[in-house]
Amino acid sequence: MNSLLKNRTATIKVPKQNFSEKKNGKLPKFRKLEKKHYSAIAVLLILMCASVWSIMSRMDYQDVPHLVPDQISSTTIYAAIPFLYKDEEETKALHQETLSRQPLFFRIEQKKMNALKSELGRFKSILQGKGEKYNNSLLYDSFSKQMTEAALKGIIKPADQEKYRKNNYRLVDHHGRCAVERKDILDASRPQEEAKMIAKNIIYDFFKDEDKDFKQEAETFFKEHAEKLLTDCCMEYDKPYTEKEHNRAVKEVGVVQYEYARGDLLLRKGATVTQQDIQRLKFYKSELEKIRLERNPKTDWSRLSQSICIAFLLILFTAIYITHIHPEIIESGSKMCALGVIVLTALLLNILFVKLFSYASEMFSIPPRLWYLALPIGFAPIVICTLIGVRVALFSGLFIALVASFSGLNQFNMVVYGMVVSALASYMIRNCLNYRSLFLRGFFTLSIVSTVLAVIFCWRDNVLAEMLPWPFIIPVIISVITIVLVQFSLIILETIFDLASKISLNLYSDYNHPLLKEMQLNAPGTYHHSLIVSMLAEAAAEAIGADPVRARVGALFHDVGKTMQSEYFTENSNGENMHASLTPQESALVITNHIREGIKRAKEYKLKRPIREAIEQHHGTDLVYYFYKQAKDNGACINEADFRYSGPKPQSKEIAILSLADACEAASRSLDKPSQEQISEMVNAIIQKRLKEGQLDDCALTFRELSMIRDSFVKTLTSMLHARIAYPKDEEEKDEDDLFMDVKG
Repeated sequence: MNSLLKNRTATIKVPKQNFSEKKNGKLPKFRKLEKKHYSAIAVLLILMCASVWSIMSRMDYQDVPHLVPDQISSTTIYAAIPFLYKDEEETKALHQETLSRQPLFFRIEQKKMNALKSELGRFKSILQGKGEKYNNSLLYDSFSKQMTEAALKGIIKPADQEKYRKNNYRLVDHHGRCAVERKDILDASRPQEEAKMIAKNIIYDFFKDEDKDFKQEAETFFKEHAEKLLTDCCMEYDKPYTEKEHNRAVKEVGVVQYEYARGDLLLRKGATVTQQDIQRLKFYKSELEKIRLERNPKTDWSRLSQSICIAFLLILFTAIYITHIHPEIIESGSKMCALGVIVLTALLLNILFVKLFSYASEMFSIPPRLWYLALPIGFAPIVICTLIGVRVALFSGLFIALVASFSGLNQFNMVVYGMVVSALASYMIRNCLNYRSLFLRGFFTLSIVSTVLAVIFCWRDNVLAEMLPWPFIIPVIISVITIVLVQFSLIILETIFDLASKISLNLYSDYNHPLLKEMQLNAPGTYHHSLIVSMLAEAAAEAIGADPVRARVGALFHDVGKTMQSEYFTENSNGENMHASLTPQESALVITNHIREGIKRAKEYKLKRPIREAIEQHHGTDLVYYFYKQAKDNGACINEADFRYSGPKPQSKEIAILSLADACEAASRSLDKPSQEQISEMVNAIIQKRLKEGQLDDCALTFRELSMIRDSFVKTLTSMLHARIAYPKDEEEKDEDDLFMDVKG
């Protein structure tokens, strides 16, 4: 009997060591990197390189096709660079129109005025020799005054009036002063007309009482002399001054030029090409060539240096954030590597989608200013939120948006778009428990938020009408592609990095899982215990804001190791004490061995890491007190370590809740007619004991959370263990058709 016992116990006896995966001989994926934190450094360096590449990878310059007038454009051309185009044709037309409105300038020359003055002096002598009637100083003064006024008013030569008959003119006097008023050149006085008017004025003023013949003779006399003098004093067309003023007017008008920003439409697909379009595209092509020629190694190194500096600052900020806010990611090599792969994939997807958008922009006339809508900006936040957490997802979304903003136009739009999409997408999918819910929530969130933001941005820039209908089409297409990529990525990442999302963990809630079915058959008491513990753990996890799915699923599988020797555990013993023939040390070994067996079965059935951790850590380094006390009472020389679980202690809040729920559920079975006060005292005692023993030191639970967990346990256990009313039995009634009695008979 003893030899059989030794053989049996030998099969389950293991050296006292940590049964965790760390000491299983074969290191799991990425665990070596976890030890030295090299994974974090490597990931950050790779992300920095990818960020530099992404910043350097801007939208390609679209080649300008050869076009001819009246051709139908086969592609849409948008400006890839900002440039200022001077339209020579429109400028020429504008200048011609400006010149047509400008007056000519006629000048009264000073020498002619001096000559007129001299001629008028000689004319005085002529009057004196004409006779007594003409020798009148008042007559001379009137004639001289009218002649001077006529000359200063501007007398035009008949030839000039005919030559410039369609123009206006402005007069420049003999002192160089320019008249403000412009006049029609046909309204200017000619020498003959002005001389006739002066002669009539003289006759009327001085000879109105004379006979008709005298007046006619006098009028002819004054007219001939006035006409001769005025002809010699006509204003002259001042061509240099006119050209100067015309040039000044043209200069004030300037040139017709159009400022094109990056992304502005140059030529729409299907439009008829005009000569003006050809000239504009020719100039645009020359500007592109200048930029290409300027891109020498020196400027490329300058751009590279700028990109490296920007990427370094972003990575430095990321390193500080993760180190201080999420040190658990640094400690977990698999999470750090997964985070790096997700962000790297997102950056590469952004580069790819920008290239695709550039091509689609040509083919379908999509305005380049909507390029940010083509980025799967929600990819990384959704994947990271599902696998790691919401806060990390929000930060990753901001990081990717900042990198993308440095590689395209409308940088402000890109940053705001990335932040809002990341925040709302992460918030909406954080509690998804299946792929259908993930697809629907993700699709509607991304498409609606992207559309609303695009409409707001376009409305703010007063280009909404030009952008339609693309702000409504692009978000729908990109949202579908993004969510499909997310679902494929989740499956791949969970497999490679041994991670688990709520969606994949929720699949293990199926009670038809082979391990749970085996537990139902081989260890029904343990199965029932696991169900109760899962209910307790889930409710408590919800109360403190932990992951209820992880707590529930971990609780369902935490005791799968008991299926191997189920009869050695009280809940499955059926009244038979299998430990009667074992020493306390052997019994303790059998009890603690269910952890090792549970991990073995979990790996066999490829259970997710959180479930394996729940199996491994739910007892921590607790003492198998019953058999320890029994051995101590027997007076044997014992080692306390032989009666302790190998650990480690619970590392997460969910496993700590599971550990407490496991102990409370087991202890509640020993209560006789349990009341709320008894249950509360029991739960308090268990939590206090775990705290004193340091079993909760590594799980980051606060005292406030422990208080909430205690209240949740008490509430749930009280409702489960409530007393029932004993219904009286009718002793007189006897079932004559009792089938069981018939069988016994």
